[in-house]
Amino acid sequence: MQLIEGGHSYVEVERMMRSNGTPVTTRYIEKVVAKELAAARTRRRDMGDSVFDLKLKQLDQILKSNWTVLTAPCIRCSGRGHMGQDLDKPEGVMMVCDTCKGDMKLHSPRDRATASKEVRQAIDQQCRLLGLYAPEKFSLLTDREGELDFTDEIDQMDPDEMERQFQIYLRKIDAEKEAQGVEHD
Repeated sequence: MQLIEGGHSYVEVERMMRSNGTPVTTRYIEKVVAKELAAARTRRRDMGDSVFDLKLKQLDQILKSNWTVLTAPCIRCSGRGHMGQDLDKPEGVMMVCDTCKGDMKLHSPRDRATASKEVRQAIDQQCRLLGLYAPEKFSLLTDREGELDFTDEIDQMDPDEMERQFQIYLRKIDAEKEAQGVEHD
């Protein structure tokens, strides 16, 4: 792998290893390199998954702590906004809680506004990480992570069908350009 990473071709690696007494073939070297690259992709994907999960957990913690600031009831009045009947006022007029000023919340409006902004930003970031804002994506890849090959299908088409398909393709490109306001070539 070090030789390949150093820029040597499979043939050069084979030649160097044979000169050192190790009988290998180019095909064997290709298999070893493919296996190592697959393992590296798996490790990178696993690391990416771990970091992704960690970031989502961190955003959850931000949401939880700020949501508590938004929703925590006043401790003094138990979230009622009053302390019961005001003895100096007529029946039914309650004494406003001097801690929350009748707001019924533990934290000040300024702190709740800041927490609200943090909650919105955390939700936005979660949606971005989860791809909820992105259009649905699809890929034409094979099981071996390579692009699909339409060579066999094209080889089986007669020239008239191929021309018809090509004209459909060109019309769709022109329609898309027109929809986007791009001039035709």
